[in-house]
Amino acid sequence: MDNSVPPAADPPPSNTHFNRDHRPPPSTSIQPYPTRSDFLVADFAIANSLSFATVNSFYKLLHNPLFKRRAALASVTPLGGEMKDDVIKVAYDGEEREIKVPHINVLQVLRDVVGNPELAPHFKLHPERWFREMEDGTTERFIDEFMTADDPWEYHTKFTNVDANAMPYYIHLYSDESKLSTFGEIKCWPIYMWLSNLPRHIRIMKGNVGAILVGYLPIVDLVFPPTERKKPAFTAFRREVYHRAWSLILDPVAEASRNGVEMLFN
Repeated sequence: MDNSVPPAADPPPSNTHFNRDHRPPPSTSIQPYPTRSDFLVADFAIANSLSFATVNSFYKLLHNPLFKRRAALASVTPLGGEMKDDVIKVAYDGEEREIKVPHINVLQVLRDVVGNPELAPHFKLHPERWFREMEDGTTERFIDEFMTADDPWEYHTKFTNVDANAMPYYIHLYSDESKLSTFGEIKCWPIYMWLSNLPRHIRIMKGNVGAILVGYLPIVDLVFPPTERKKPAFTAFRREVYHRAWSLILDPVAEASRNGVEMLFN
């Protein structure tokens, strides 16, 4: 396979061969947790998106000496700090409504992921173009990972032409309705974040290297009667709530996306 890099990319990408079957060995580190028991409970909490209050109640219920370290408990959601509620105000029916939006700092999440020394060898900082040789002797370009697509190539060239030290990071966000009970009466809209500079086989892993819970979209339908939800004005209100919530959650990275920000890469 032949590789090429954009003119402004310096140094060139380190990987020169495509190997679909390569997988890094699993990490055996349990840091920052003091014991493996703490680590396993924290891993379960993260994988199931449990809140700090839920995990805290679970620890108290067990009354087990292994689970009494508050420092380990506080690290259940180590990326971006603890979830907090911020309030947005949106007018509806002549009244300004206050709506809570639970979220963590997306920029701090990005800093934590970029600064993770265990992830450093797997980051793709420079885009690549991959080619394969065909049976007739010609070469054909193919796109597999995000960093082999056209957009990263164009953005990287654009930024490095302005500043040779500039390094774009690519954040992907996703939200979909989730049911919190067997019969589906309780629902929420979690927002997950991926860093596309990491390869796919790492992004799909559980824990703090895969999908990271960064917040929840408010479900305004729950506080209004069904008759009210059918009104066109309510549809506009719901749309405005979602837009304001997304703006609040993305606000920490808005300025960074325009002017850049210094980050420590390990």
